[in-house]
This record gives sequence, structure tokens and C-alpha cells, in this order.
Amino acid sequence: MIPLAAADGTPLRGSLSCWSTSTFGETGNASITEFSALGAHRDLCRVMRGRLFSLQCGVDMVRGFLAARFVTSVAVAVALLVVIVALVV
Repeated sequence: MIPLAAADGTPLRGSLSCWSTSTFGETGNASITEFSALGAHRDLCRVMRGRLFSLQCGVDMVRGFLAARFVTSVAVAVALLVVIVALVV
């Protein structure tokens, strides 16, 4: 790993990245305007997600669960199909 800053937080000369924090190693203090801008952003995101966002999240969760257990899911589906066919016939 390439160190990007010295132990005291000053950037090293010739480092590959010029990224640094906005607080320059001090404690960060958010202002009232920053909090209000964050609240406005969260409200906008909530509106843009739409009414079916939670349903979409649930479907994605189920899809991920089944994809991780594909073979077991297929075996259970086939077993249920066999049981249903056996009860009907």
C-alpha cells in the first residue's frame, strides 16, 4: 500500500492522489445550512424513489436469497410440483 500522507496528516510530495478531507485532520462541525441541505436532499430522494420502492427492495431481497440458493430452490420447487401432481392424480 502506498502512503498518501505523513503521520501528521500532511500530504506526501509526489503522491498518486490529491484527495484530502475538508477538515484537514480537525474535528468536523456541520453548520445549520449544511444540515438543512442534507434534509432537503433526503426529502428529494424519498420523493424520487416512488411509492413502490419498498416493494422493489423486497423483490430484490427475495431474488438475492433465491439466487444464492439456486440448487436448493429448484429442488424445493420440483418437490412441491411432484406433491401437487401426486395429490391431483
